[in-house]
Parts: sequence; C-alpha cells; structure tokens
Amino acid sequence: MRKNYFLFILALIATVGANAQDYWKTYNKKDGLVDSVVVDIAVGDNKVFIATPRGFSVFENNRFINFDTLNSSLPSQNIKKVRQFNDTAYLVTDSGLTQYASGRMIHFNVDSGLLSNRINDIEIDSKGVVWIASSAGLSRKNGNSFLNDPSRVIFDIGINSGDSIYANVFNSTIVNLPTPATAEVFDGTVWSELRDLTLTDFIQSAQFINLSNGGLGITSNNVGAFQINNLFDLTNLSIPNDRLNATFLSDMEIDAKGNYWFSFSSPSNQNGGGLIKFDGTNYTYFTAGLPVKNVRTIVAKDELIYIGTGQGFSVANDTIVSIPSAFTLETSEISTIINSNGILFNDQINNLSGFEFPKGSGRSTIYSSGLWVSGYNSQNEGLLAIQQFNAGDYTEGTINNNGAAVSPSMIKITKGEVDFHLANYKSTGYQMAQNIKSWPANGRVGLGEAEDQAPFIDANGNGCYDPENGDYPAILGDECIYLVINDAQQTTTGRFTPNFNLEAQIMIYVYNQPNIDYLNKTVFTRYTLINRSNETYNGVRTGFFFDHDIGAAFDDAVGCDPASDIFYAYNFDEIDDIAFSLPSYDTIIPFAGTKFINTDLDGYMGYDNVGGTTQDDAFPIVGNHFFKAMNMRWTDSLPITVGGDGYNLTQTNETKFRYSGDPRKTNEWSMLNPGANYPPNVSGDVRSLAMIPSYDFVPGERKVIDLVTGVGYDSANVRNRLAHYPLLISTLNKAAKFQQGVDSISPKPTFSSCITGISENKTNDNVEDFVIYPNPTNGELNVVANSKIVEVFVYDIQGKLVSNQKNQPSVIQKVDLDDGLQNGLYFLRVVTVENKQLSKQFLLQR
Repeated sequence: MRKNYFLFILALIATVGANAQDYWKTYNKKDGLVDSVVVDIAVGDNKVFIATPRGFSVFENNRFINFDTLNSSLPSQNIKKVRQFNDTAYLVTDSGLTQYASGRMIHFNVDSGLLSNRINDIEIDSKGVVWIASSAGLSRKNGNSFLNDPSRVIFDIGINSGDSIYANVFNSTIVNLPTPATAEVFDGTVWSELRDLTLTDFIQSAQFINLSNGGLGITSNNVGAFQINNLFDLTNLSIPNDRLNATFLSDMEIDAKGNYWFSFSSPSNQNGGGLIKFDGTNYTYFTAGLPVKNVRTIVAKDELIYIGTGQGFSVANDTIVSIPSAFTLETSEISTIINSNGILFNDQINNLSGFEFPKGSGRSTIYSSGLWVSGYNSQNEGLLAIQQFNAGDYTEGTINNNGAAVSPSMIKITKGEVDFHLANYKSTGYQMAQNIKSWPANGRVGLGEAEDQAPFIDANGNGCYDPENGDYPAILGDECIYLVINDAQQTTTGRFTPNFNLEAQIMIYVYNQPNIDYLNKTVFTRYTLINRSNETYNGVRTGFFFDHDIGAAFDDAVGCDPASDIFYAYNFDEIDDIAFSLPSYDTIIPFAGTKFINTDLDGYMGYDNVGGTTQDDAFPIVGNHFFKAMNMRWTDSLPITVGGDGYNLTQTNETKFRYSGDPRKTNEWSMLNPGANYPPNVSGDVRSLAMIPSYDFVPGERKVIDLVTGVGYDSANVRNRLAHYPLLISTLNKAAKFQQGVDSISPKPTFSSCITGISENKTNDNVEDFVIYPNPTNGELNVVANSKIVEVFVYDIQGKLVSNQKNQPSVIQKVDLDDGLQNGLYFLRVVTVENKQLSKQFLLQR
C-alpha cells in the first residue's frame, strides 16, 4: 500500500495530448510499463517509481525504464512497496530492501544488518531516515548502516509530520479499552501505548496511512477510516457502505482542497471497488471511467489525484467529475435501473433486482440482463464477449487509446429537454442543458475514439454535432438513457479469447403515455453493435441473457413463443413463495418477457441456476460452454429435443427453442407440461438466453437490434397467473408495432463525419488553405500553408488517430508517417497559430 508523499511531473500530462483534468489518464503495459498490475507508486521531482509483481519501472523523460531479475541486479522482481526521498527510491522485495538512485541499485538484507529479509512495511521521515518494520523488530537505516530494535513485532508503521513513529504490534488489529493496546508510538527514545478513551470499536485489519498533508489516518475492514488528531484522538470518517463495501477499503488520502478520498479494492474481483470523494458534506462516487474498479492505492498532490490499479496507474485533476454509473428509467408503472457497464435492469449498488413492477411496490420481475456475442475471425479463432452479473468482458465507454472511458459514457435525456432546446437555442441568454451540450456525438479522435459516436440530427448539414446551431440528440421515446460499452479495453476477455474490438451503443427508452396500458408496462432497448476492427467476422451470434426473478427467485419457469419472437418467464405455481425475505407477488403474479422487434428469435435456451459440466441443463461457465449455448447446444454438445426438460439422450426431434409451447395447454411442450411419459419438471432460479439469426460483420458495420421488455398483468387475476400469458404477448406485440410506427416517421439520425466526411480543401471555416505533397505518397509527406502550423493530426479512414505531432510554428511542416501504416486513404488535419483547423485527404501507396 502506498503511504508516501507524491509529486508528479507536468511532462507526463503533456504527453497524453489532452488535459488530464476531465478523465483518468492511464498508463499500463501497452505504454511500456513493466507490468499492468501496479502494487505501489512513488514520485520524485522528475520521475515516477512504480512497483509491480513483475519488476520495477521508472518513468522519466516520457519513457519507461524497466528493471527485473533478467536485466538488473534485483534479487527479486516481486516489488511489494516503494517509497522515495529526494529522487532515491526504496523497494521492498521478497529478499529485503533495495535502494535505487540514478540507475544504480544497492541491496540490503540480514547480511547487511537488517533484522529480517521479510519486511512488513517501510516509511521515511522528514530527515530521510528509512524506518523498516518486520516481525523481527524495527530497523532504521541512516546512510548504509542500521540501528535495530528487536523488542517489538511490528506489522505496520506510520510517521507523522513531527517524525513520531506509530506502530501496529498485533497482527494489524488496533484494540481499545478495556483490552490491551496494540498501537504504540516511538518518539525516538521511548515506546508508549496509544489509546482513544472515547472509542470502543475493535478495529480490524488496521493500517496506518501517511497522508499528503503530513497527517496520519487509519483504514480498517470493519469500521472504515479514521483520522488521527493530536497524539491519538481518532475521528471516525463514517464512510457510507451503500455503494462500495468498506470491507475492501484499501487506502485514504486528503487532497489540496481538504477533500477526503477513499479507494476500494477486492482481492478476488477486478470489478469490485472504486473511489469515494468526500468534501465534508457530499459523497461523490467514482466507478465508471476507471481503468478498473479495483483501486489499490490513491495519492493526492498538487491538485492532482493518482491511483494504482490492476490495469496500470492513472492520474486526473482533483476536480474531476465522476462518470455516472447508474440511472433510473420510469413509466407510470415500471421503475428500472440501467448501469453504465451495460448491465440492464439490475441494482448493482445494492445487489438487487432492478426491474420494479408495479412501481413503488418493491417487487421485481428481472434481476439482470446482458449482451452475449460470439463469432470467428479470419484465422477461424473463436471470439466471445459475454456479460452476466457485472461488466464481464465489457468495460464502460468507447474504444480509445487510454484504456478507460475518457468522457461520460452514459447520458439521460428527455424529449422535453430536446424540444425546449429547439425552441430556444437562438434566444438571447439561452442556457443549454448539459446533457444536450455534452451529447457524445463527436468522438474524441485525438484520444483514439472513432469519430462517429452517438446519433444526432444534423440541422445544418455540416457533419458535425454543433447544438448551438440547431443540432440535437436523436433520441428515442419520451425519456431515454444512452450508453456505450466495448470489449477492447481488456487484453483478453474473461473467456480467454481474442477481443472483437466491438462497441455496443445502447439506448434504453420509454414512452410516458399514462392512458396507453401497453406502453406503461414496457421498456424499449436499441442495441447498435459496431465492428471497430479491421477484419470481417463470420458466423456472428448475438444473444441476450436474462435472469428473470419473478418476485422471489426460486419458483420460476421460462419459455418462448417463436411465432411472436418472444421469450418470457413466469411463476411455476400459483403462489409466489417468499425466499430470503425477497418481496413476492403472492397470488397475483405477472408474466415477464421480451420481444425482438426488427429481427427474429432464432433460438432460445433456458437454464437452471447451476454452473458446471455434469448437469444436463447446467449454465455455461467456460468458453466452449458459451459457444455451444449460442448454437443451442447443451454443455455436452447434444441439441435441444422436444419433451421433458429438453435434454434427451435418445430423442431425435431436435429444436432450437426450449419450451416453445403455450403453458396453458397441456398438449404443448412447456416447463409446466413436459409431455406424456416424461417426469415433471422442477421450478427454480431460472435464466434465459435468446438468440437472433447469425450474420457476418464487416469493419465499420452497424448492427441494430430493437427489443421491448415488459409485463403481462391484470390485478384481478387472483390464483390464475397463466391468464397473464396472453396479456404479455398482446402487450409486447402492440408496443412493438407502436415503436415501428414512431420510428418510421421520425427524422433519420446521422453520425459525425467532421474528419472522414471531408473532401479536398474543405475546412471548418472555409478561410485558410494549404497543400500536401507528394500525394499519393510512399511515406514522405510535406505540408505547406498560408499560416504557421503548430500541430498535425493524421487519421485513418474510420477516423482513428494514427499520428500526432507538434513542432515549432512554421508554414512548412514535414510529417513522419509510421512504417507500420497500411496502404490506403488517410485524412490530415492541421492546426494553425490562429487556431484554424484545415483538412485534406491523401493516399498512402508504398
């Protein structure tokens, strides 16, 4: 854990091509770091020291210098902690202590005078003395000699601004009266016990934290965080645990403005954790937009915040605005939660179902829903991108070169806000709503995003989203949430298959029409899948995973109606039993389901909540299971066959649709009616996977999939929940027709083409002009302009930035094209000293 002061070089921020203020700029292995798993960080005046399990990195002069056991004298590459003083770094390894300065390493162990090679903690006082804690006692390094005190077993230490040494001497547990004290302080001469007479808490897994303001704090896994005042007056900082579990509190800090920051991590789950900022009144949560939610260490210095994670280290201004992680969408009868990682209808904050019906009742019909995609690349490798109950193989935001979202990836907006904008955007004094102003239509190509992002109506036809000139978001419904996820930010997916480089732009929307019942009971979703890779994928299968929990989760059934392109869930019997105190529907129980609007239901699998390889209808848990599931096969490759539970060793009546009959009819195959000579099926916590027809997916293509999700329900149908089945089918069919009708008369959206849509001599303002030569080019390119050029950008045909260079202002600039660029059409944009932007296209032919 990091417990040291932290400075950062401005050159680090300058290298990213954008101000680090509005997003977390991330550095990891792909940027040259020795390993993406960052354990600890310390920074001198002009260099950053990074500790990882695979070696030690120094960031200096905008490049990484890496050290491990193969290229240096490091006795171990498992670096556990790093501290710095006056640009000298001290590393804790498996083999003792290493001192690093200006490329030279000196190693210390028991043969050098240390009490133990197994170091629990180190800190450095204001005079540069290194204090080393171990189970063998306390050592202090002054120069190259050690003074040792073996009288204490010390698990953790902290040093305050007065150079008093705080020690935890009982297995990282601080106990207050009436039990013996386990925290002690050393003033250089005498050890004294530490107690707070007002505190009765048993503080477990406690660690002293050196704060950047010279103070000390304590983190724990059972009561949160404390600030130490005076000698040992503890102030409980009362961290809320409604959104991040304090059990995983990993670090704390105070920034230059006096705000508290807390980081959270989960040893077993990269998707658990995040940050909290507390200004003394309000708590701000940071989960979306981080390189990974599992944040191990946090530092504040000079109005900047730094974090170390399992996907590198990141930096942002301490005024950074958090990216929303969840929004609620409502009709008059439904309230549902949408998460920025693409998990729909789930309350991830509280780990609860998130599709409440009736609104305000506390009862729900869906626990969670996510996107599944499989396919094959040109090498016939199988690819998977799977969502279940967390982000899975997807992360928030667009594909970019930062490794995490670089702008808000989820926006909530209403038709009323859009209408107000259109009526008033020309008015003097008009204040544009932030969600319209920041609608993510124009990708931040300088950060590696594709230019064509959120759909918009291009009122002035210039190809750019500029709402001040009358453009507006192309939303669906009366209220909608737009979000973007991608599968490209992880090196390999959770299924250990290559990435698709797929973006999924998702719009979830409702119509607020109180007098139209089928709209009050439905929520619409549009998935727009975009192939951002450079290759065509074959046999792409797209499925939608639903974990339906009809009230209590353990007495449900599932099925489908292929003729209507609908799949659904319902209660297995006439009473929705109570389980684990979950709100139940008792005897008036709705059907819940989803309909494909613009494509066919091409296959349906229902599963029990059991993962494995032995049970016939086991839920997929490994890669080949998912491929089989998306081709309507059980885990042992057998097809679905009609009758019983759909797993029959001797039957040959193969089908793509499990439980495809009307559950009201005993002569049709359903979970309620397995058929003659089959044993009864058993209810449970069931899940669904619904597939659309397979397709090939070429680079840049958009695949649009429309769905509507809702309930069939009549409050008068006591003990006749099957009567809700035709109500569900009717509700979803009517809602789908309504959506198709509205969509047919709505203005067609456009996508940003500021870069890729330009033609020769087209500029942003039609004022400046310039020439590029030779064109076509074999790699040598020159630019001549009427005004001095300060920066040059080169984009590929999809609008992705492939080159960016800044030079001394000049009317003539030479552009260096990377030898790895493939032949083809590119776009060049220059920025002049007057901040004019000019664009041309050129052809690379080597």
